[in-house]
Amino acid sequence: MRNENAEMSTVAPVTSRARRLAIVSALVTIGVAVAAGFLTAWFSTSVVNSGFGWIIGLLVTGVIPVFAAISVCSMLVARRLTTAGHSWFVGCFAVVGTISGALAVTAWGVGFSEADAGTPQSAFARALPVFALMALVAWAVACIAVARVLLLRTRLSFALRWLVSLLGGFLAGMIVGTTLLVPYTGVAVAIVALVTSSGTVAARNASPQATATAQLATSTPRHFPRALFSALTLLSTAIGVFGLVVAFTGNMWLGVDGTRAIGLGLQVLFVSAVPLVLAIGVIREARGRTSRWQVWAPILLVVIAVGLLATAYAFGPDWAEMEPWMRGSSVVGGVALAWWLVSTIRLVRGITWIIAIAAGALFAAVLGMMLLIVFAFLVPVAAPILFIVVVRRARAL
Repeated sequence: MRNENAEMSTVAPVTSRARRLAIVSALVTIGVAVAAGFLTAWFSTSVVNSGFGWIIGLLVTGVIPVFAAISVCSMLVARRLTTAGHSWFVGCFAVVGTISGALAVTAWGVGFSEADAGTPQSAFARALPVFALMALVAWAVACIAVARVLLLRTRLSFALRWLVSLLGGFLAGMIVGTTLLVPYTGVAVAIVALVTSSGTVAARNASPQATATAQLATSTPRHFPRALFSALTLLSTAIGVFGLVVAFTGNMWLGVDGTRAIGLGLQVLFVSAVPLVLAIGVIREARGRTSRWQVWAPILLVVIAVGLLATAYAFGPDWAEMEPWMRGSSVVGGVALAWWLVSTIRLVRGITWIIAIAAGALFAAVLGMMLLIVFAFLVPVAAPILFIVVVRRARAL
């Protein structure tokens, strides 16, 4: 009993420190990503012209992946999936791999600029293969170490565990090392680490009585207006199909060129998204998991964001005329996303607000209206699928 108590007293402070480090590293990752997104989408011209364009590259390929890797390694310790020593080993190689990858990307950019300018290649640019090899080896070692620990819980033989670890770790190293250079991959990884680490805090602090009360308060089903939902989704489908026809064939029968036809088709598609968004609001209200205000406020903001996009395309393809409307759409859409997440995520309140605000800020920072454009093209497919799935389950609502 004394040995067990001593072991628990030793493990608890380690996991507590690891949990705090995971949360702090994840928050740094998200904050830097928001800053890099705003610099890229809103102030890139000013930053590049002032000679500080390298800052964006440093944040995206260096700072974000490093802190994302630290947050994941700390989360593994916090969840007691590995020991602190093993996690630090993996973390050190992950950081080396991340820094080497950032140097490789920078060296490639420098070499490309030098070739474009017709100047001799610098030593830094020639070091590209060295940086790339360092990144590959470091990430491979880190992933092999993780695979070894995960496979210890299996019944595979010693030799087979090593073989699978080597092959899987090498392939995973190439994939992880490459994808983490994309900033939003690092953000996604950090959010997972943040949610996983903070989830243990929520589970530890919540009493059974409080949990039961919260479940009763947030799960009161309301009447599901099936006819209204069906009308909205079918209307969305019909308008969406018409929008696709206009976008891809309008130049043949509307007397406009192909660019203008796509713009008009997009406007129709944006209109078709409104009934679909309202139908989603009908579903959320019928489930009774949140107040009507929390349901319809973000829905209204999404409708406004879509309306701003439709207005922007009325001035297309002149970007100078479209830009204010599209940037406004991004900001309103970001607020809608943050509001929806606050009313949906069930975590520690502070962590919920951080995730929601970060997601909304990222949406606004990277001109999230581009995602709304993709969503508009998916409406003619999404609306009938939603109709079929929900109508079949209407009795459960």
